[in-house]
Amino acid sequence: MKHIAFMALALSCLVMGCANAQKARQDELQRLESRMEMLSGTLAICDAELAKDGKYVVRAGDTLYEIGKQFGLEWRDLARMNPDVLEGYPATWNPGLVLKIPKPAPDDPSQETPQ
Repeated sequence: MKHIAFMALALSCLVMGCANAQKARQDELQRLESRMEMLSGTLAICDAELAKDGKYVVRAGDTLYEIGKQFGLEWRDLARMNPDVLEGYPATWNPGLVLKIPKPAPDDPSQETPQ
């Protein structure tokens, strides 16, 4: 009888330990998701600031086509603007690569509200 009671106790501890480990993994996942959301917002702000200076930093998974589409350009135009950077494309295509893009047109002064 003591043997069965010991096994039941051991099994309950094992189950509780697994439940605690699963809860810890879920908490960590939520923490990481929250951090990713924050970093994503920060990255969007940085991207916008770089675009004002006529630059784009390549991220993993980017393609010339997608970047061009984002800025209203054909991928060929983007390639022509960056011949030195894109020499050997796509073999040399790495995250962190900085591409030149056209600076956005200044805001139309006629659309400004008088102060």
